[in-house]
Amino acid sequence: MTANGWSRRFHGPIPLPDGGELRTLLDAGRYVDKLPRSMHEREEWQAVMEVLLSAVEGREPVRLAHVALTVALQESKRSRRF
Repeated sequence: MTANGWSRRFHGPIPLPDGGELRTLLDAGRYVDKLPRSMHEREEWQAVMEVLLSAVEGREPVRLAHVALTVALQESKRSRRF
């Protein structure tokens, strides 16, 4: 694990639908952990969880976690419209 682990920061904050923001991998991990089980089972959130853990361990760049979260949030927003 890298020296910073869960405290690694995103380049810029990730805005959330409720007006909050994710600034660190820990913020993102806590956010994902609080999602309903039905969301955890969705492909995009499975990808987020995998990339988050890899970023915490230093195997993937934080930027990849940022992209995965942004995509998952957009997909979740889109699916609520229908």
